[in-house]
Amino acid sequence: MSTSLSRRALVAPLFRGAASRRSASSSPAASVASAPVASSDTSTATPPGYVVVDHRGRHSALPGRFSADAWLASLPRGAYVNARTHGRDAVFQLAFHSRKLAESIARMRDADADADDDAPSGEAPSGEAPSGTPSSSSPPPPSASSRRAAELANLTPPPTPEDVACVVEPLMAEALARLRERWPSVEEAKLVAHVAWGANPGAASPAAFPPSVSDSERRAADLIATCAASPLDPPPPRPVYAAFDGAGRSDPAAKDSAWAAERGKRFRSFVEASEEKRAVVAPHELLLVDETTGDVLEGASSNLVAFVDGVAYTADEGVLRGSVRDVALEALEREGVEIVLAPPPGGVPGAARWEGALICSTSRLALPLDGVIIGGGGEGAGEGEKVVPLDASASGLAARIARRVEAMVAGASEVPSRKPRTRDARASFGRRAGRA
Repeated sequence: MSTSLSRRALVAPLFRGAASRRSASSSPAASVASAPVASSDTSTATPPGYVVVDHRGRHSALPGRFSADAWLASLPRGAYVNARTHGRDAVFQLAFHSRKLAESIARMRDADADADDDAPSGEAPSGEAPSGTPSSSSPPPPSASSRRAAELANLTPPPTPEDVACVVEPLMAEALARLRERWPSVEEAKLVAHVAWGANPGAASPAAFPPSVSDSERRAADLIATCAASPLDPPPPRPVYAAFDGAGRSDPAAKDSAWAAERGKRFRSFVEASEEKRAVVAPHELLLVDETTGDVLEGASSNLVAFVDGVAYTADEGVLRGSVRDVALEALEREGVEIVLAPPPGGVPGAARWEGALICSTSRLALPLDGVIIGGGGEGAGEGEKVVPLDASASGLAARIARRVEAMVAGASEVPSRKPRTRDARASFGRRAGRA
């Protein structure tokens, strides 16, 4: 993503989309549901929708069921996290999410810089249009790497988790408050925070940052944050199955919103390709397989724990280590289960030996699988497909670990503050830079 994009250009599509949805519907119910969150109308006659807030203080309430993948796909590429509440107001693993965002931003910025350094001279970076063909008398255009180097020079060093927290945590608190203000009946909520980054205003206007401004405030000023809050989906109905599907993400350690868009397309393609010829059941999750080794790594939106001969296997490399995975590992230790930080043995064929399995994610916590779908000749289904049943009974090991994880959530949750932990650089210095 080009760092020269303005904040207005980065976040405006979200609210333009909200406006277009409002203008497209003339029904009274749609008008009320789409009205700004500040409205005093808190009617719950229609099903709850979702709320979006951003770093500029804008907010909107939208009708309908929230799709995180679709929402993230509508935004510029950035880092993201999925979070959930516990006890209405506390957020599970709050500090973890700030750490993960900071790590993802650093990795994605480094990857962008490396990719542009490798681009041929004069070639536009990915996502940028060429500037046109110069005349013979024109000087040669700067190389892609030199242009991007100048853009990256306008950025502060990658933010620390503390920098991210001072921007994102107040947004989470604000989104929750707006959601409950608009739809008071909502109990537990899902939060999706998206963070992009732009040029530091200090680069264009040295006077924008007085000498008293801390490094942390400078880094926070680079962040362009948006947060959506929606009712937390209930657990999926039983039985719950997973299927195996191709390679994983390009950088598993980074929560890149581009992966959310790819994941949604991949799942839809999987289901559509197999709908007519499916001999058994539809999957709830897709399990990603290393194309080189054949190892089963993780779910498209979850971590995987598989039980073989009473031992818990979960990949530690080539995966995104999620917050619930950490809690599940602690629950396994408390249960006295041996843990192997490696993919379950035998790849996809080895799934026939699985005794049970959990998929671990923010919204589902640790969810036991009733079975995995094997075979079918690729693309999800077809002839030769079969289900390997797994033990998801209440007395089984997977269900016991799931209950432990659920019981541990309260102790790992924290209420975010609507006030930044440090002075809000975005508001105070954005005005000095002429970017109110």
